[in-house]
Amino acid sequence: MSSKEKIANWGNYPVLEADVIETSDLILLEKCIKSASSIIARGNGRSYGDASLNEFVYSTKKLNQIYSFDKEKGIFECGSGVTLAVVLERIVPEGFFLEVTPGTKFITVGGAVAADVHGKNHHQKGCFSQCLILLTLMTETGEVKTCSSTENKELFFQTIGGMGLTGIILKAQFRLQPISTSYISYVNYIAEDLGALMELFQKHKSTPYSVAWIDCLATGDKKGRGVFMSGKHIERDELPVKYRNNPLLYAPKFKFKVGFNFPSFILSSFTIKLFNRYFYAKNKVKKETGIVTLEKFFYPLDSIKNWNKIYGKNGFIQYQCVFPLSTSVSGLEEILDTVSSHSTPPFLAVLKLFGESNKEAPWSFPMEGYTLAMDFKMHEGIEELVHNLDRIVKKYNGRIYLAKDAMSSNEVIEVPNPRTEKFSSVQSKRLS
Repeated sequence: MSSKEKIANWGNYPVLEADVIETSDLILLEKCIKSASSIIARGNGRSYGDASLNEFVYSTKKLNQIYSFDKEKGIFECGSGVTLAVVLERIVPEGFFLEVTPGTKFITVGGAVAADVHGKNHHQKGCFSQCLILLTLMTETGEVKTCSSTENKELFFQTIGGMGLTGIILKAQFRLQPISTSYISYVNYIAEDLGALMELFQKHKSTPYSVAWIDCLATGDKKGRGVFMSGKHIERDELPVKYRNNPLLYAPKFKFKVGFNFPSFILSSFTIKLFNRYFYAKNKVKKETGIVTLEKFFYPLDSIKNWNKIYGKNGFIQYQCVFPLSTSVSGLEEILDTVSSHSTPPFLAVLKLFGESNKEAPWSFPMEGYTLAMDFKMHEGIEELVHNLDRIVKKYNGRIYLAKDAMSSNEVIEVPNPRTEKFSSVQSKRLS
């Protein structure tokens, strides 16, 4: 029924020994839930920190059925263990794309709901929850409930972004967006400091997709410099002639494979600084335009198999926070000052603009403002750095993303606010 395994998420930190149960038999799953002292659902293990790690884990990989695909209404229903990669293989050739997608297609649909994932279009489309129609959930009592914005409403919205704490998501139904081609038209702009980068986000709010690479090592009048990237879906009549024979072509593949853990010296302060200077210089044209596939625009790292091994055998963490618009400038500047002076700064950092939050889903991470995600290899002193970042986030009324958290302090997670108070209230009612 279960096997003892050492498990870790994509960051390879932390590593935990767990009893892993993998079954599509709901009667057996109910027995497991009732017998285990605690249990958490785990999909494809592509979150970064300790999300979905527990002494007892239920793997959703066998909940991989596709139940329906309504091509007239653009509605898809599948098991929670189905990955977005599988969904895309079915929908793109039929002229559909995900309304909201994160930066990897290898997460499961259940994980997308539990973390309420966001993408490059949050400023217009919000999170995954805003295209979610309904979900089926097995609660801690073994009861199976259908939840939506009208049925079991409170449980529905607590499950969104609730990191699996309300039960096991069994299946989900969600809306898709129609597309006429599988290509994106993009424009890249250089920004010489943080202010210029933020101005570009505001100027291009009408563009469907936007994201920025940011140089966390730049200081002084170059602090926050980066490359702003925007994009939109191309219509069929806008495609160059060479693409028109198969405008909905979708053929993703791995271009490279990392076959071993890189030595720790590969990602040092020196090499990270070299990479940042190279990437900035490479893009140092005022404006670059082009046409790329969906794969290249939305999932650039997915073409590198096992890219997480670049960070070495000790793994890495991703730290992601968001600040409200009113404190974004001050919060981001203090974050950048802190990480630029650290002995091992982040290798990769991404900035995005969020639109309004999903106010009905109290555990959904985004709020209107700016979010920064940074990848750090595991090294001595990283925990102290994370706690320093936590204090900055708390100081400027920000939030951290629980789907990425590996070692943040309780003081930044459990700040008394309507989100935690409501969640505790709902949990108490359900368990009483």
